Amino acid sequence: MMVKLPEDLSEFLRQGRQLEYDANRSNIGEIQLKSLGEVSLETLEVFPLSSSRMFGCYESLEGTYHVPVFDLVKESEDYLPEGLFCWLPTVQAYGAVDAEHSEITIFPGVTWKSIVGNPLTYLDAQWNSSLGSEGKSLLPWLYFPFHLEERSDVIEPYPKSCPVHQIPVITKRVREHRLADLIRECHLEQWLDARQEFPCCGVPVDEQSLLHCSDCFEAQQKWVNDTCASMPVADATPNDAGVVECPGCRRKFSYRDSNAYLDQIHLRCGTRVNVIAPTGS
Repeated sequence: MMVKLPEDLSEFLRQGRQLEYDANRSNIGEIQLKSLGEVSLETLEVFPLSSSRMFGCYESLEGTYHVPVFDLVKESEDYLPEGLFCWLPTVQAYGAVDAEHSEITIFPGVTWKSIVGNPLTYLDAQWNSSLGSEGKSLLPWLYFPFHLEERSDVIEPYPKSCPVHQIPVITKRVREHRLADLIRECHLEQWLDARQEFPCCGVPVDEQSLLHCSDCFEAQQKWVNDTCASMPVADATPNDAGVVECPGCRRKFSYRDSNAYLDQIHLRCGTRVNVIAPTGS
């Protein structure tokens, strides 16, 4: 299926028109839109970082989200034009893509006529702490593929039905294994290989809920447990203050601190450590 621009936008650009606003009262400053012939479908690479508006996903992986856009800005007085204002065909919405800070702002249901009538409401949105009722921060992992740098793997957005278990992918409040993030990061190659068995194991929709296939979720939980159990164990003896030197990274930690040591795992580096605590401690 051919990906096209909205008709009213196409006609506006075909006529060589520009948005009219007071640049001196704006955050975006002076910009010039492209002509219709200059607009084409491009891919912006967005880094997997947390931002002021969204929590992160795949942050421990080396790679980028590939976001298809029709970039509309040709020149900008103050900023690089890429992603400054665009049409995102995947979500059928106008928006802005800040690739470096992993922020994608969209305006669902907003027409080009509305933008022409009040440009700064939309052009300045990415500088506003509150997007108002029309703006929305997009979670990229829900809509765009994540391409890893060192492998050919692509983590696609979840489909409506799990391709492995043939059951619906749902949003629900569930609690991930408390070591899941660390074990994935420390055993990335094994996790990527094992993902074939649980491709929809869970991505956040908000701070409490995951989009997931329930069978994939349980399969990854088991993988985390099995991976922890199979890791070699190194003994370490604490000093009188309860401080241990990690046999893996050689950093010191208190074995009584659950933020540093949990389920025999040093949370800094992922080394499995058997702390030989003094009798009666």
